[in-house]
Amino acid sequence: MTRRIWDVQNGDTAIEVVLDRGTISAGDWHTSICEMEMELKSGQPQALFDLARKLDGAVPVRLGVLTKPERGDLLRQALWGVVKAGPAALDDEMTTAEAFQVIVQACIKQFRLNEDLLLVSRSPEPLHQARVALRRLRSAFSIFKPLLGIDAARGLSDSLRELAGELGLARDLDVLLQRARPGPLRDRLQTEREAAYDRVREVLGQARHEL
Repeated sequence: MTRRIWDVQNGDTAIEVVLDRGTISAGDWHTSICEMEMELKSGQPQALFDLARKLDGAVPVRLGVLTKPERGDLLRQALWGVVKAGPAALDDEMTTAEAFQVIVQACIKQFRLNEDLLLVSRSPEPLHQARVALRRLRSAFSIFKPLLGIDAARGLSDSLRELAGELGLARDLDVLLQRARPGPLRDRLQTEREAAYDRVREVLGQARHEL
């Protein structure tokens, strides 16, 4: 594993950027690591998002939701299954904002883990679970609308609905294929499914649809 560190300064803002590159191995299993972390040393949190967007404009980036040890555990177990929705760890001492943060982080984690598996396997279940995560996230934006503001909540929800719709055709074709008998119709559905999954990969690679 190699590490490079940059100190990004812009006026009163100071951000430490760390890039780790290497390989995690467990027996005969290997996975590459190219991971960037950003820590705000001074300034406003918005500066982190601004820098992340600039980096994404230069090279494709995705939000990571697993630590290196967690990746190693999954690799050692040779287990990378679909991630279903679990209970959010809320308690009575949390503020509304803290509860919202916990729920949103859980939804994004569910989406990203299933997205990774979907892009590799093109399997029906991770696609379905990714759409479940989007629905949960839209519900969170609706429930916490007073916290976000009506316009912001509507904008976020509309963006997620658009993304879910892009994944919907592939999901519909998966369902139809489960019911179709062998023959010309099934063959045509299979061809259309492959094209739909190509579209899913394209859509998920667009910066405006990255979570």
